Amino acid sequence: MKLIPVNLFNGLRVNIKGTLAVIATLFISSNAPAETTYVYVGQPFTSVREANREEVINSSYDSMRITKVPAPYTSSMRVIGRFTTSSPLPSNLLSFTDIGPDGLNLIKDWSFSDGLINYTSSNSTLTARLELAGPNITGSTVITDGLGNIASSIFWPISQTRPFKVGERMDALLILSTPENPVNDSGEYIMANGVCKADSPGVDDRCISDFSPEISFLNLSPANWSTIDINNNSGEAVSGVASSAISNIAANNSINGAKAKIGIGGNAEVSMEGLWPKGFSLDEITGAVLVSASTKAGEYELGYKICDRSSPIACASSTANVTVKPAPFAATVAPTPVPSLSQWGVIMITIILGIFGCGWMHKRKGN
Repeated sequence: MKLIPVNLFNGLRVNIKGTLAVIATLFISSNAPAETTYVYVGQPFTSVREANREEVINSSYDSMRITKVPAPYTSSMRVIGRFTTSSPLPSNLLSFTDIGPDGLNLIKDWSFSDGLINYTSSNSTLTARLELAGPNITGSTVITDGLGNIASSIFWPISQTRPFKVGERMDALLILSTPENPVNDSGEYIMANGVCKADSPGVDDRCISDFSPEISFLNLSPANWSTIDINNNSGEAVSGVASSAISNIAANNSINGAKAKIGIGGNAEVSMEGLWPKGFSLDEITGAVLVSASTKAGEYELGYKICDRSSPIACASSTANVTVKPAPFAATVAPTPVPSLSQWGVIMITIILGIFGCGWMHKRKGN
């Protein structure tokens, strides 16, 4: 078995025309999520192999010698990465398709880490072309399944931004999985502490092809890509009344193409991210956003994290907005007025009663 068989790349073509039609449909769809995050989680470096670029590309990994992870890396480290798109990747990309800046340009931002070196869209580059792999393979190519999840991929970030500079330090990280056996033929090739030795105008990946890293090893192990679609949620509450402003904070999100479900048998987990305002809490079993009666009226933005339950450290950040309305004023009933008399009215009533009272007394005596 080969990690990346040489014939795997023969005859591959970047599927652009058909993909663009799918993307056009996605962009006009009202159901498209606000953002989609793809998270890569590799296995810890517990059993790594010695390898060089040529062996990784051409040789059977069964013959590569298993060794301890070289310092300063440790066996507890792993490769983790992510990238975001403004709409989901097209489904059924059956051949390697470049989704990076030199292809379909679907990636908004990206980052990968090998445990020590952090590669980001601001300080690093995704290689434009992998000469050793073939003319149509770049450092940001994917194959997707029927739901648009990543089935196979090649990502190759390098720690320089274009234009590359000869003589400067260069690190690289090759993340790959083959479409023939994406579960077993996948892993990461770490290259660190190298120097860019050569460059050629118009061929940006020439520099990495010619550099020799001080540290290099292959972590051959099954990895996992998770797809997390994000759509923000919102709700309302009334100050002075304890209530659930949002019944399920993840209701508008999806995990790996399926609606996010919290709790027993679910595919997602949620948790608060950052410090929530006083009076707010999150029920992580149901996803409900609870608001206490003492919460003041106002507009609140609550950060939360949603994770793929099948790969718990594959997470994405989102927000929920809650409007707490002022408590309604209690209606007051005016008291029924009691008739009252002025001081002279009281005197007149007293005189009249006196007269009638005296007459009544004389009448009784006469009888």
